[in-house]
Amino acid sequence: MSAAENRKVAAWNAKHAVGTNVAYWSMLKRGEPTGTGRTRSEASIVGGAACVFIEGVAGCIALSHVEARP
Repeated sequence: MSAAENRKVAAWNAKHAVGTNVAYWSMLKRGEPTGTGRTRSEASIVGGAACVFIEGVAGCIALSHVEARP
């Protein structure tokens, strides 16, 4: 695990509770998001990347592809 990814996880979890509304992109974070939802987990390291699980989405989404929404 890289220290940078651990810092991303810690920063996300400090700001966002489980159930946070988010937009997410399945590819590059450009244009309209692929979808929206609510987080169903705290952020964690999965496969070496900082990720979060989102309701209705199979698998996790990298934090680099997620944006918290009001």
